Parts: sequence; structure tokens; C-alpha cells
Amino acid sequence: MGGGRLAWSRTPAFQGPFEERRRSRVQIPAAAPNQVFLMACFPTLITSKALIPSVVRVSCLGFKFLEHTADAYVEAAGRNVEEAFSNAAKALFEVMLNTSKVECKVRKLIVDNGIDLYNALYRWLEDLLIIYNVEKLAFTTFKITFNRPINNQEDLSKEVEFLGEVCGEPVDKEKHEVKNEVKAVTYSLMEILKKDECWITRFVLDL
Repeated sequence: MGGGRLAWSRTPAFQGPFEERRRSRVQIPAAAPNQVFLMACFPTLITSKALIPSVVRVSCLGFKFLEHTADAYVEAAGRNVEEAFSNAAKALFEVMLNTSKVECKVRKLIVDNGIDLYNALYRWLEDLLIIYNVEKLAFTTFKITFNRPINNQEDLSKEVEFLGEVCGEPVDKEKHEVKNEVKAVTYSLMEILKKDECWITRFVLDL
């Protein structure tokens, strides 16, 4: 996926009924400008490459798209890191299609890990993108849990394992209003921070 070579390992991430294989990958980030545009309610934004919805956000929950010259620059927030990661996944699929048109018919478990929380965010999104491209499944609900508490910035640099639960159905281009191709998740402009009572993630999707 994207500009880095993928190295795979077969180390189990979670022990117990959900034990699966997890992967170790490295991606070289690219540089991009960092500008923000004003939030709107639900109209679309025309960029040089795609139609991207502008915002789905209420207070500390949801996501919005920040200004970028060509790709999708996402900000996703939540009252905790789990909610922020879930909204980041929702934003990924909203770039590609209309998630409100997707029904919850197929459930999937995603077990993986990251050397730190930034790597975990990258892998969480890339795992979902791989499932979308390989299994042709679109998702509308997203839930993620971690194997340890994440309460402050100091917790971001530690290794973490996660279990994701998602639900959706096979992709239907007409029903789901498929619009953009996401080529890769990137580390470009990636941030994870706590602001007041909000956890905020920012990242760029290569279109």
C-alpha cells in the first residue's frame, strides 16, 4: 500500500478466542502543507483529485477534513482515544463512499499491534483499507479497544495491541455512492494529541 515496502510477521497479538496474526510494516511518510479550512455542515468540497465531504462533527465527537492540495487530510476526535480511532476509521470510509448507505450485515474482527500509538493508528486504518480492497467490504460501524489504558501524551510512545470490531456489507458502487480511491494511509502530518477533554487524531490519506 503506498510508498513503503511491507514486511510481514506472524506473531499473535491477542491471546484467547480472538487470537489472530498481526503484522509489522514500515511506511516512509511524505511531506504536505498544513492548512485548515472552516467547517461546514454537510456540503462537498472539490479538490484537484476528488469529492470529499467537509465535516461530520458534534463537539468532541466526529471528524472533519482539513485543507490539502491534493489528498484527504483528516481530523477525527473523541472523548477518548478509542472514540477518536473509531471516528478516524469512519472518515476513511466516508472519503471512499457514503457510509450512511451501508448496512450492518457482516461483522469482522481486526487484531493487530503498533510499536507506538501512531503506528497503531496507521495499522488500524491500513487493515481496514486492505479488507476493503481485497474482500470488497464497506463498513459503517467501528469499535476499537486497546490492551492497556491510554490517558496522556506519555502513553503514546509505548507499544500497544488493539482489537477492532467493524460491521458492514459487500461494496455496491451504486448503493454506496463510491466516489474516491484511497491509495494508501500515510504518516504525513500525523498527530495524536489531547486538547482539554478531547483526543484528536490527524493524518493524510493518499488519493
